[in-house]
Amino acid sequence: MLQSTPTRRMLPLLVLAYALLGSLGLTLAIAPGYASPLFPASGLALAALCWFGNRALPGIWLGSVLMNLCHGAIVGKLTPLSLLSVAIIGVGATLSAWVGCRLVNRWEGTAWREMERERDLLCFLFLGGVAACTISATVSTAGLYLCGVVPGDQFLYTWCHWYLGDTLGVLTFAPLTLCLLNWEDHRWRERSRYIVIPMLVAQGAALLAFYATAGWEKKEQVQRLQSDGEAIAKGIAGRITTHRELLASLHRFIEATPGLTLSQFRRLTESTIHDNSDIFALSYKELITSSQRRAFEGRVSAESLRPVRITQRDAMKQLIPATEQSEYVAVRYIVPPAENRMPVGFDINSEPIRSDAVRRARNSDSMAVTAIVSLLQGGKQEIGVLEIMQVESTPKKGTDEKPRTLGFAVAVVKVAELVNFATRGIPDGLSIQVNDPLLPPGQGLLYRSLPVAADSPTPKGEGWNTNLWMGDREWRLSVSATDRYLRQHRPWLASTVGVTGLLFATLLQAMLFSMTGRTAAVQRLNTELEERVADGVEKQTRELKEIQEELLHLKDQALIRSEKMASLGQLTAGVAHEINNPLGFISTNLRVMTEYFDQIIRFDRFRRDLDSGDSGSANLDAVAAQRVELEIDSILEDGVDLIRSTLGGMQRVTKIVLDLKQYARVDPQEKKSITLESCLEGALAICNSELKYVAKIRKEYEPTPKILCNQGQLNQVFLNLLVNAAQALLGRGEILLKSRFDELFVYVSVSDTGAGIPEETMAKIFDPFFTTKEEGKGTGLGLSISAEIMKKHDGELLVESVVGIGTTFTVKLPRTKEISCLTKSSL
Repeated sequence: MLQSTPTRRMLPLLVLAYALLGSLGLTLAIAPGYASPLFPASGLALAALCWFGNRALPGIWLGSVLMNLCHGAIVGKLTPLSLLSVAIIGVGATLSAWVGCRLVNRWEGTAWREMERERDLLCFLFLGGVAACTISATVSTAGLYLCGVVPGDQFLYTWCHWYLGDTLGVLTFAPLTLCLLNWEDHRWRERSRYIVIPMLVAQGAALLAFYATAGWEKKEQVQRLQSDGEAIAKGIAGRITTHRELLASLHRFIEATPGLTLSQFRRLTESTIHDNSDIFALSYKELITSSQRRAFEGRVSAESLRPVRITQRDAMKQLIPATEQSEYVAVRYIVPPAENRMPVGFDINSEPIRSDAVRRARNSDSMAVTAIVSLLQGGKQEIGVLEIMQVESTPKKGTDEKPRTLGFAVAVVKVAELVNFATRGIPDGLSIQVNDPLLPPGQGLLYRSLPVAADSPTPKGEGWNTNLWMGDREWRLSVSATDRYLRQHRPWLASTVGVTGLLFATLLQAMLFSMTGRTAAVQRLNTELEERVADGVEKQTRELKEIQEELLHLKDQALIRSEKMASLGQLTAGVAHEINNPLGFISTNLRVMTEYFDQIIRFDRFRRDLDSGDSGSANLDAVAAQRVELEIDSILEDGVDLIRSTLGGMQRVTKIVLDLKQYARVDPQEKKSITLESCLEGALAICNSELKYVAKIRKEYEPTPKILCNQGQLNQVFLNLLVNAAQALLGRGEILLKSRFDELFVYVSVSDTGAGIPEETMAKIFDPFFTTKEEGKGTGLGLSISAEIMKKHDGELLVESVVGIGTTFTVKLPRTKEISCLTKSSL
């Protein structure tokens, strides 16, 4: 037991336990969140501080610091500011546990050590969790904000997520920690056997549901990113195709117009540049041989009304007359001329990058693209490429003349404008990068949508890559999700499922503590009673008789609750499974409805775009055609069915929870006018997961009048009968449920097709602790308690059995008589 451990050993154990539980909680965090939806270390901190006192404070702070340092080292984010935030988070966790402990001791005293009453547990959880956890959330979130880890627009979301995780950690793990700390107390050890295993099963089921839902949402994020990446790639590919078609149109025009003039070239290209902002310039480069150089210079000088020479750049990037070459590829026409550093007459064959693309264009009939070139626009350098397509002469018909190269149609493209043009309508927050993989590492970056320090992709963000063909050159497109993108598409379903499951586990825990606390109180009273009898105190004889009567009443209640705990422990996982099934198809329906809404939004956007014009009846025909193409009518009809199906699933979950709540009611004073069929159906819903795999349920109900009874106790009777019937079946069989009434009584029977009960066993089945199961497999209290409940209701529990055919148990209750068991002396 930790209480007897010396301080020098307690602190290292506490530090290690806090760090491990905290790391386990961080595995539940969903990007881009900074807090876990369940942080069990907060429950450990509160319980340890209440148990050990202030000497546990250093262990809590050190455990928090160790956990966050390890996490920071793993993700590679250890900076001076991150170290400061780690220290602040440790202060917040320690201060929250200290305040929670002070509140619990101030309002509860030492009652939290026993927790025999529901009030003790609820006060402990409310003061130490719901109230005190606001401190940890506030201090930690403020520290992360001041250190620049959490942006201002995410402060409230992070605070709420942090508070919820710490609070759920206290609600679920602080009581379990107290069970372990109290292990040497035999009463707590006995209680822990009925609390720890059901709680671990319930929490495990909730976490499995969370992981399953989170995995599905992770796949949805990856698919969404892939879809957006494919849309970006499609847009860029579309722009490349457009450029190829524009360049092909230009080169065909030049081929068809031998005497092309500058004014004709301008009229052809200016509108194209105006409509395509990613095209920096369009030009025609003429192929000139050495012998044609002077004639070309004279012709272009006369056309330009100024001296023009074929030029190239020297080492200082200054224009000089071109050296003697066998061929030149000189600029003849360029639009617009003012924004380019390649004047008329410039030989692009004199630069290696352009010369390589020219060579590739001459060797193929397709478009060739250069490596990265620098463009100057408004005094600003931009990254661009040149798209080059060969222009050939047209041979005369009937001759053997072969086409010869006249020149090249060239488009100068701004890569940033091309990508921006192609990604209009794509969601914000994506990091887009385009590289030329043929260039050396570090030199092939064509485009990056975000600066490296602005909103870099998250370490766990999924990336998507593809190759794009830019003419005869391959580009590499990379798309990844940033924090901003993940925040815009933040998943909620997994957190909702996890929180709902953990809240259910908390309710189950409260019920188990309540029942075992009452049993512990009975044991304590019994011990005190034995001590008083041993002392022979004669003056307390009368009081002893009253205590004994109360003791008998409490023992009966303890037996019923023990049987309920045994049943509930068997059925917890099944109930969790029953809840998980409707949640699964609810999730599926919501995903399909999201796709339907996308179709409706597309149709509405299409209709509004048409309404902005004045085409009259043509718009109506287009709208009708689009409505048929998008299957809007079918979507609307199917959407109603999906909503009804989803509501049905939610009603199923609500019914299971209500049935479990009704089954857990223990107030012996409560009386209600109900039908026995409703009690039977409530019990059937609780144990449905155990029955459906072994039995076919058949019902023959005759509507019976309502009777006044304790519904919780009758629920226990029917649950015992249904579970016994299921266990009596060999393999798979049938369970028949029937109801009827006469003038005096109401009858409900449960029949099975099992092996039946032998005569030698029939006389013992209502004896306390008699069971035919293996040792340790059953308490033997089910039928005994059920028969006792029927007696207290002035009724009977009848049994008929034939070996080899089956057994029928019948509940018989009076119709009109006020039930005498609904008094303080009842069960």
